[in-house]
Amino acid sequence: MEAYKQEFIEFMVDSHVLKFGEFTLKSGRKSPFFMNAGAYVTGSQLKKLGEYYAKAIHDKYGDDFDVLFGPAYKGIPLSVVTAIAFSELYGKEIRYCSDRKEEKDHGADKGSFLGSKLQDGDRVVMIEDVTTSGKSMEETVPKVRGAANVEIIGLMVSLDRMEVGKGGVKCALEEVHDLYGFETNAIVTMEEVIEHLYNKEYKGEIIINETQESNRCILRTVRRKIKESAVRRIFRRNEVERKNLQNNGENRRLQRCSRDRHSCYRSCRRNPHDRQRRTPSQKKRRHFDLRTGGGIRLG
Repeated sequence: MEAYKQEFIEFMVDSHVLKFGEFTLKSGRKSPFFMNAGAYVTGSQLKKLGEYYAKAIHDKYGDDFDVLFGPAYKGIPLSVVTAIAFSELYGKEIRYCSDRKEEKDHGADKGSFLGSKLQDGDRVVMIEDVTTSGKSMEETVPKVRGAANVEIIGLMVSLDRMEVGKGGVKCALEEVHDLYGFETNAIVTMEEVIEHLYNKEYKGEIIINETQESNRCILRTVRRKIKESAVRRIFRRNEVERKNLQNNGENRRLQRCSRDRHSCYRSCRRNPHDRQRRTPSQKKRRHFDLRTGGGIRLG
């Protein structure tokens, strides 16, 4: 695990952003942990948060993009502090843009957006605190794509909860990727949080162990998700290998066909006068059978 990820996990704990217990989420689900980005309230916390986002975005997407888009409301300060951090860390000026829940109908900046206006050809990275069910993307992606002819190259959240999306099979980030076609990533996953904190003392306290029921529930959930993710990776890998074998077999067949066709052509070129002495009814034509890959004498 990268050093900045370990630091970010400890940063979430120190900022009281990541808590463990029994919580009811906005989606109505029960969860043994809760991540509240609204707990980042001081200037130093927001500065560090922007730096962690900038490092993760640079690690996953590089700097070949133009706009950081943060959906209202928590995405607004996230896009601002990350744009500042990106400029300081990597010397690249990235514009920020956010949407409004209510459209503004007066002033020079009236409309549904604040910050930089989206322009045709812009490459956009979307930024959020967390995605539980993917519902926010249903509202935001059509709005962004409808504002201009932009390319959304990816989404970055702070924590991948590794919980299933609305479809009940894949996690929310995977559903967003499949539905909208852009990459989805997180600064850290819940698997990495468990790996870093499980049965380890941090500032005189063990944050996650199996003595509390809520922690046991976390471990069961994450272990199940890790297993499901591993199964999906194996399935995808097998699918890729199967397609590669099919493609290799098809390529070999086409190469064989090409050699046979070339051989047939050369045999006809060897005796051109012999072909001319024959009458049309006596001439024998060679045809190429694409199904068998061999030459067939007809006539």
